[in-house]
Amino acid sequence: MRKLLAIGSELLLGQIIDTNSASIAKSLSENGIELVHTTTVGDDLQRMKETIRAAIHRSEIVITTGGIGPTEDDLTREAVAEVTQHPLTFQPRLMEQIEVLFKRRGFQMAENNRKQAYIPKVLFPSKIQKEPPRDLLLRLQRGSSYPFPVSRRRWNI
Repeated sequence: MRKLLAIGSELLLGQIIDTNSASIAKSLSENGIELVHTTTVGDDLQRMKETIRAAIHRSEIVITTGGIGPTEDDLTREAVAEVTQHPLTFQPRLMEQIEVLFKRRGFQMAENNRKQAYIPKVLFPSKIQKEPPRDLLLRLQRGSSYPFPVSRRRWNI
């Protein structure tokens, strides 16, 4: 089974429309991958962990979208780290790419953006072209199922 988890209280509150799930589903379908189930969960760490844990046990592929930004309510990386028991690890290459993006756009980077360079050890950033790593792809381990967190703004498979 293939499952998509959309994460963000703003989705549940109707503050934004979840167009990313539709885009991901369309792209998966165009690439011959059938999406079987989608779920939306708010920015509550315990509920996120429960939802991710259940998805991992029922699905061969789990894709998450949302919750990997720099703010306090962006908890997807923490939930994935706890559920998979792979600690968050600082990735200097990610930090460099984030810093480059801010410089290129002429912005001063806030300290909270460092949070985006911490990812669960089991994951690694997807191939980056023009943007810093907003998407994370799984380092596959035979017989294991882990979530694939991807950004609501842009994603790659």
